[in-house]
Amino acid sequence: MLFNLLAIEINVERFVSSLPYVGIGMLGIFIVIGIIIIATMALIAIENKIKASKKAKEEVNQNEQ
Repeated sequence: MLFNLLAIEINVERFVSSLPYVGIGMLGIFIVIGIIIIATMALIAIENKIKASKKAKEEVNQNEQ
């Protein structure tokens, strides 16, 4: 039984015919990762702008007092 599981037969034709699907799947994964990276960078940039804006308002309020 165990030897039957280890006797793997590789069909090269089927393997080669499945490569385009593997490539499309990997491309999809890279695209999603890229979208996540871009979204994260955008959120960090927005957060930094908000912090800078709040800091500038606080400085103006301190100078007015």
